[in-house]
Amino acid sequence: MPCLLDTAKHENVVFSRKANYFVLTAQACALAFIPLWVWVARKLDKRRAFFLGMASWVFVLAGIALLRPEQTGLAYLLAALSGSIIASAYLLPWAMIPDIIETDELITGERRERSFYAWGFPSAAKATA
Repeated sequence: MPCLLDTAKHENVVFSRKANYFVLTAQACALAFIPLWVWVARKLDKRRAFFLGMASWVFVLAGIALLRPEQTGLAYLLAALSGSIIASAYLLPWAMIPDIIETDELITGERRERSFYAWGFPSAAKATA
């Protein structure tokens, strides 16, 4: 009689081998969908486009959390959807920083872009490492 522990271990090994392909799918879709998010940001505005992307990402992540190991096709679909939304997370916050700097200058009368970028770049480097 096969041990359930061995079966679960085998499924985890198979799933972990496919994990690289899930990440590749998500990253390729993120790259491909950047022009769409640029268009959405121009059509709505950057802030609304960002909120739209993050709100839709919640639903995709909920779908990923509910996946079962045998749902490989759905996992690839959700990885692609996630990647298309990840593009908004990569693009839009950095696109909003110049607007924030300009607004800050209007309010304070000072140019403090060094402070914004000095805080932002190390944080982004740590988040993506």
